[in-house]
Amino acid sequence: MLHPRANESATVLQDGRVLIAGGWVATGKATNTAEIYDPKTGKFTATGSMHSARVDQGATLLKDGRVLMTGGSNGKYRIASAELYDPSTGKFTLTGSLTASRVRHTATLLSDGRVLLTGGFNTTTSSLSTAEIYNPSTGKFTKTGGMTTGRAHHDAALLPDGRVLIAGGDNGKKALATSEIWDPTTGKFTKTGSMTDAREWGMAVTLSDGSVLVVGGCDTDCYTLDSAEVYSETTGTFTEVGAMDDSHFLGTMTVLSDGTVLVAGGATGDTVLDSAEIYNPTSETFTTVSSSLTQPREDDAAVVLSDGRVVMFGGDDGTVDLSTIEIFGPPTSAT
Repeated sequence: MLHPRANESATVLQDGRVLIAGGWVATGKATNTAEIYDPKTGKFTATGSMHSARVDQGATLLKDGRVLMTGGSNGKYRIASAELYDPSTGKFTLTGSLTASRVRHTATLLSDGRVLLTGGFNTTTSSLSTAEIYNPSTGKFTKTGGMTTGRAHHDAALLPDGRVLIAGGDNGKKALATSEIWDPTTGKFTKTGSMTDAREWGMAVTLSDGSVLVVGGCDTDCYTLDSAEVYSETTGTFTEVGAMDDSHFLGTMTVLSDGTVLVAGGATGDTVLDSAEIYNPTSETFTTVSSSLTQPREDDAAVVLSDGRVVMFGGDDGTVDLSTIEIFGPPTSAT
């Protein structure tokens, strides 16, 4: 990449290119710079800069092809501003502000094209229970029903019926096992089944059958977890599945074209990992990928390209922020 980055965002654009924005740079400062990765050429080019430096921001591809950046931290303060990246111009423009400053929140694209933001931290150490909706047609954020508990470092996953599962995180004091569902027809959150393990910084993806896989993260004492569980939309409960070979904290998780799931990098305790493994939804087990990452990395960003390959951008190796990337694939010959 043009800059070393950790805690940045990476978003696949409608034309297949990837927008990488913000993050920590090698100087230990948040950046407002952005760049474009073109998988056809394998090259990076600079694009317009954001109006604010951002780390741990939300980055959501809207249905019209623009990318919504929400909140995050500018390196000193949690921020409430939001902006839109337009691939046709290569520029960021400000849009309506959030109803509250948020960092380490979730931003989920809804079936109708709006975006649901939940939780996070603002100017205090207490996590937020508030939620809000961004409407691209008006450019404004409006409050929706509040969560049943404050959460940050939590997971969000869109369910097939248009509802959103919110799971785990922490309330500013301890990791949570509880989860809840936001219903777009009512704008309200209701409790659903709890996870087997309390976890924050976990990773969640929606599987092809509509269930949600949640893995890794850490507990209240920041003991990293190797456990994994699956949420059933039908029963409203979590079921534990086979454990990972390594505990993955601050890694990445992506759904591959064949329906399996790649978990890569992150850390186990104080050790940054170069390992990766594949989850098979049929056997409900993990298998270690035979080839390791080219280097240990955590706090990186990963996306699935249109050809099925996975690209991992930047992160850090436990000592310095990284400008390197690596590609995993094709999935059919990777395990």
